[in-house]
Amino acid sequence: MRWDPDAKYWHRLWSVRISLLGAALSGLWAAVPAFQYLVKPIPFICISVGISLAVVAARLLDQPSIPKTGDPNA
Repeated sequence: MRWDPDAKYWHRLWSVRISLLGAALSGLWAAVPAFQYLVKPIPFICISVGISLAVVAARLLDQPSIPKTGDPNA
């Protein structure tokens, strides 16, 4: 197993950014019992699913801010 050559650009990858947002929401979901009166479960679940789908879409998009490995113009 090896690192992806683009791993050093992790902070520019939208899939990573959205994954971090999803992780933060998952952490909030663990704290929901303390905030049940503020958070409705169905909208929160829909947002979480939407973020998960956005991660997949972001990973498939071309991100021009990432230099291509082996690209002589990078």
